[in-house]
Amino acid sequence: MFIDIGNTNVKILDDKGNIRTVPTKTFNAKDLGDESSGDVVIASVVPEVLSKINRKYTLIGVNAKFSFNHSLEGVGVDRLLAVEGILTEYDAPFVVIDAGTAITVDFVSLRGNEPCLEGGLIIPGLSMALNALNDNTSKLPKLEPEMPTDIIGKNTKQAMLSGVCNTIVKGIDALIDETKFKRVFVTGGDGHLFKELSSKNLVFVDELVFLGMKSVCKREKGK
Repeated sequence: MFIDIGNTNVKILDDKGNIRTVPTKTFNAKDLGDESSGDVVIASVVPEVLSKINRKYTLIGVNAKFSFNHSLEGVGVDRLLAVEGILTEYDAPFVVIDAGTAITVDFVSLRGNEPCLEGGLIIPGLSMALNALNDNTSKLPKLEPEMPTDIIGKNTKQAMLSGVCNTIVKGIDALIDETKFKRVFVTGGDGHLFKELSSKNLVFVDELVFLGMKSVCKREKGK
């Protein structure tokens, strides 16, 4: 069983390959069920949730055996696992965008023959930005991310959607254009929306963190 504990959701990949999603705020030990007959492997960006796990587990941390080099301080394990996940199927160099609660954009180069995570960007996610407009104004509605109908919004809802979604996605496009990186991958809950709005030929990769977790486990076991 693999468990990905994120800021908004906990994703559970059971031994049969099924994925269940539980809100992080309400997660408890019962959500794990009795499906696991083997090892439990966890990656978490919310440390306090670990105390709710009532069985033995292996925690993948930032010092695990990744297939790339980096010297970043304070980097989240979710970013490292997203990079690792891409490297299971593709070679460096590339950019990987994880469009979740927060949006991370990581740049992976090739130094000699070794992939290297150079660093990246951390940006408020689409839901977070839309919620900020609702939370800090008296009349703007609460919205979930969806495809804007046009650049110029013809009503309040569309003005908010275009303002947030287009500004963030196209802003990231512009920042990537300032680098020499050409291939861009995207994952996360808003990944498909990113792919639709981006001017780049983004490649969507589903459940990237789980791919990274599986790869790290194989490396740790020396396979």
